[in-house]
Amino acid sequence: MDWFATVWGFMGEEAAQEFFTALAANDPFITRPSFTLAQQFVSTGEMPLTISTTSSLAHRENTSGAPIQGYFPEGPTVARPNGAGWNSEGPSPAAGLLFTEFLLDAEGGQTVLSDIGRIPVHTAVEVDPPTLRAEDFVTVDFEAFVTEQEMWDQRWEQIFGAEVFEG
Repeated sequence: MDWFATVWGFMGEEAAQEFFTALAANDPFITRPSFTLAQQFVSTGEMPLTISTTSSLAHRENTSGAPIQGYFPEGPTVARPNGAGWNSEGPSPAAGLLFTEFLLDAEGGQTVLSDIGRIPVHTAVEVDPPTLRAEDFVTVDFEAFVTEQEMWDQRWEQIFGAEVFEG
């Protein structure tokens, strides 16, 4: 729902209502909580379209030969930031710190993430597809979303219905 609220916010009330209502009329396959399941159904041809996937899943399926394409519109793309951390009370806090440094390194983890279709945060690592540029990202405002989550859940159900495949 966080991406739904974010898209709604940058589209504006009227345009978002029109867009999502038209989208719902196409009966897209939507799963919660698993993006992977929806992507697998589309990749195997069991469903023609999903709106619940990620760029890395589409990239992986496409490079594996599946007849699937991700779509990255011109203009804003919703970005859901992920974090990395370690437990300073764990059995090896120094190893946790080293792994985190590897993840954030341009020649280490950021290259690995790029190779598997994730969008790297390091500006020295190329983004694939190149059209996904950080200046076009609209980041989910989780703090605002959490305070309004019930409203967004209700709005989603009004448009797409309450029946969503629970994977």
